[in-house]
Amino acid sequence: MLSFLGFLASLVCAFIYGASFKELLFVPLSFGASFPTIFCMFTIAYLALYVRAFYRRLKQGKSLKEASEDVAQIVDSYLKSGRIVDSIPLFVAVMIIMTTIPVMKSLIAYVHPYHLDIDFIKIDKWIHFGQYPQYLLAPIIEKLGLIGLLNYSYNFWLGVMLGGYWYAIFIDRNEHRRLTFLWCSLIAWFGMGWGLATSMSSVGPIFFGATFPEIPDPYAPYIEYLRGIHESGTMISSLWVSDLLGQMARDNNVIDLNGISAMPSMHVAIAALFAVYMWHVNKIWGVLYIVFAAIIMAGSIFLAWHYAIDGYFSIICVLCLWYVTGFILKKRKTAIE
Repeated sequence: MLSFLGFLASLVCAFIYGASFKELLFVPLSFGASFPTIFCMFTIAYLALYVRAFYRRLKQGKSLKEASEDVAQIVDSYLKSGRIVDSIPLFVAVMIIMTTIPVMKSLIAYVHPYHLDIDFIKIDKWIHFGQYPQYLLAPIIEKLGLIGLLNYSYNFWLGVMLGGYWYAIFIDRNEHRRLTFLWCSLIAWFGMGWGLATSMSSVGPIFFGATFPEIPDPYAPYIEYLRGIHESGTMISSLWVSDLLGQMARDNNVIDLNGISAMPSMHVAIAALFAVYMWHVNKIWGVLYIVFAAIIMAGSIFLAWHYAIDGYFSIICVLCLWYVTGFILKKRKTAIE
């Protein structure tokens, strides 16, 4: 319900700021178009689990008939538990959030024009002893040969995120952990991705020069450095994606495919949230997700999407959010019992 209300609020806000009916219609259509694709992905993931269970039983020495009967029993038990029926509303809610956030990000420039970049640049330099973190990180990344890893990992973030949501919604049997994660996710997307992003509006290093042409761009040499890497054959997708986002930001549409927003970094925030969640699910998966979150953090700086402070702040917010939400849910459960 909250995700749906947020969705309606974003459409009303877009209409107030001049969005056409064609733009408003595009939002629910994009939601409808993505729904079956992601649902099919989740279904394939289910089938993969059952194939794995079938294979494991064959390795245990069971016959094809016995393995088939075991898997059929697992499927029957899952269906009778009512878990799928309970999970569908959560799946729809997540899909609504995924559709709403680009609308909300598109509205930031209208609701609260970008104004804090200079402050974040100063904080970045102060934290990193008078240096820009991009210039400190780039030689290390290049020497270790991690440019491709950062680029492709950053692009693969959406797939990792959807995989985590699939596990949380349909698989995780620990109700407290599951609800803690889903509530944190909802609060993070709306509270951080919209509320804080609007109040702390900024564009990030890669958009700084185009957004503030009257101010000398401290990142211009770094962007040229990235272009040099890209032209040498190592893809830097942030360059052409930022060009596309910049063109959309300058057109006459109020609602774009995605908006420009640096603080807080939702790439880092959601990666950190999944790291905390998976750490409580399984320590091995937790370590893998922590490594992935660290890669996303480094990528957000190296690819010039974010100031370092964007990621630091996001991680702190997510950690606080996880423990506060978990504490409240536990207190609520105790009070009900």
